[in-house]
Amino acid sequence: MNFLNQSCRFTSVIVFLFFINNPSFAIAPSAVFSDLSTSYHLDEEGVLYSECPIFKRKCNGTKEWKNGDKYVGHFKFGKPHGQGIFTWADGESYTGNFEAGVPHGFGKRIYLDGSAYEGEWYDGIKHGEGNYSFSCGDVFSGQFEDDKIQGEGIVLFSDGTSYNGYWEDNLPDGYGVFSREDNSKYMGMSTKGEKDGDGMIVWETGDTLKATWVNGKMEDDATFVFENGATMISYWENGKLIDQVTYTSSEGEEITTDQENLAEVIISKNYNLLEPVESNLQLAWYGFAMEYKSIDDFESAKFSLQLAMDINNENQNIEFAEIINNQFAKIETEQNRSGVASTEKIK
Repeated sequence: MNFLNQSCRFTSVIVFLFFINNPSFAIAPSAVFSDLSTSYHLDEEGVLYSECPIFKRKCNGTKEWKNGDKYVGHFKFGKPHGQGIFTWADGESYTGNFEAGVPHGFGKRIYLDGSAYEGEWYDGIKHGEGNYSFSCGDVFSGQFEDDKIQGEGIVLFSDGTSYNGYWEDNLPDGYGVFSREDNSKYMGMSTKGEKDGDGMIVWETGDTLKATWVNGKMEDDATFVFENGATMISYWENGKLIDQVTYTSSEGEEITTDQENLAEVIISKNYNLLEPVESNLQLAWYGFAMEYKSIDDFESAKFSLQLAMDINNENQNIEFAEIINNQFAKIETEQNRSGVASTEKIK
């Protein structure tokens, strides 16, 4: 379960290659680290200059420290209290409300790498509704609790994909919808950042794949229900397709065979609905490839994509061929990048 991003990984989260089709949503299961270690100078040690000493109940002024940190705003008994701006010597800053020396209420912190959190704070940590913008362009909007993503929220990735659902301890947990780059959607359950439980993948055409996932991998039977009324049942163990698949045409004709022979068997039949049958199989192999991709089984993914391409050649669907070729390229990239850990975290 990785959620691999080509430019940056939203590693504060998680997630899964979970969502099969998104190389940018490949997040290794890394924790989100908190800001609790950051000092807001709650004592007078190291003060270089202050217009608001501790004996003054209310004050509006400036305070500077020997290390280069600076605060401008409202004080109460020498501590930031009310609206103000705290600027660290390294260039990071917090603008917003303070209480007893720490962020409390609404405020925005800009980090050294250009990422930023804007939202509610409680006693110096992220807590409540907020938006976290990553330097790579990804944006999370939703609920935080005790400096963690907790509750409902949506992450919008810079490549146009998104995940909208429930989170616990920085990980998707519960029901959610992942909108993928091919305009299909995964709608279903997850546990600790991985697909886990019942779910379905829905394509724009109305075709669906209904299945059960366990720890991010497809398990037991998975059923394609095609828009033209045909169905296809495949069987999985630990994320691997078992040989037999059963295809039932919209006219009720049934074929049970292994995945390598099914395309040839279907194409060799003189069905009146030959072209729709081919289209269904293209989508099936493509879907299988995305499942293999999600668990980093790159060779099986490329094999399934090749089957989809072979069937597609019968129809010369240029648009679908382009989708397959793009996935070939992305799988090659991810295969080369596999094992590279991300460093970007929510701060």
